[in-house]
Amino acid sequence: MDQILGTAMEVVGEMNEIEESNYGALSGVDIKVKLNDCDESGIGIKGQILFSGPTLGQVKSNGTLVFPDLAEDDMFTILTLRTKGDPQAAIDELQGIIEAFGLPLEALSQFGELKFQAGDGEIHIGFKASENPYSQMILGMLIKPKFFGDGSQDITGDFAFNMGTTFSEMLNDDPIFTHIIKAMTFEIKGSIHDKTRENLLNILNSKKEALGPFLGAIHALFFVKNIKSNLEIETTDELKEKLIESAAEINPMAVMSLNEIFGLAKSAGLPLEMLQPILEFISTKTAGEITLSGVASIGFKITIRVPGLDGAVGTFLAD
Repeated sequence: MDQILGTAMEVVGEMNEIEESNYGALSGVDIKVKLNDCDESGIGIKGQILFSGPTLGQVKSNGTLVFPDLAEDDMFTILTLRTKGDPQAAIDELQGIIEAFGLPLEALSQFGELKFQAGDGEIHIGFKASENPYSQMILGMLIKPKFFGDGSQDITGDFAFNMGTTFSEMLNDDPIFTHIIKAMTFEIKGSIHDKTRENLLNILNSKKEALGPFLGAIHALFFVKNIKSNLEIETTDELKEKLIESAAEINPMAVMSLNEIFGLAKSAGLPLEMLQPILEFISTKTAGEITLSGVASIGFKITIRVPGLDGAVGTFLAD
């Protein structure tokens, strides 16, 4: 393990030492699988790894809204919750829940700054790492954005999963499985400059003795320049019925409605009293969208959409 870690740090160090001005053309992956018609208005998740480019710059800029003194090399992450009503009231309630559960947030102060901030229809929970031995060690293991590009174009790795339904629609008496198979899409995208690929392969080839069998898998991944695929499937009502029948044979809960599952959860004797404050917060204060973003040299952004979850939780609490 020590040898692998040492080799990885050597690779990162050599990548960060490269000064490039001509990155070459872009190539990458673009794969999409689609089941019936579906957009981003339903339940879904979308994530990005931001290696270089304007979107990475935007995430850094958004960080200064929470941490105005943010420096270029600072590491931070921000959790953003869309809210209903007064965002500051949502923060006060959330902090009360955290205190009631006895979570030791003050322990984070030795590693960085934790901050709650109200925004426009949303709340931000940010954490900025301080300069300490742990953060310095992590920074030494991170690849700098200049290895991937000059910042003028987005160099990212993206994934997305969307469903053609909402929690509000699931509150009828239809089995949850019928909502799930109504429509969905899955997408993977990514891009890399030709010169970045070449530089990376040259560095890895120089470590072939240490990498051993891993090198073949890396070659298989990076020797392919472009992968494109678009698969669209349209189901018939007869196929949906067959799928529902098959699901019922495998697991009877698959053909239960959301309300039936709510009833089952209550009758199971679960300690729901402990979760009551959290469930009430979701029902009364949240608005169906969570975003987690941050930067540690390169950046990331993940958005989870759960439209109608507040109403579904409210129904669960009311029954």
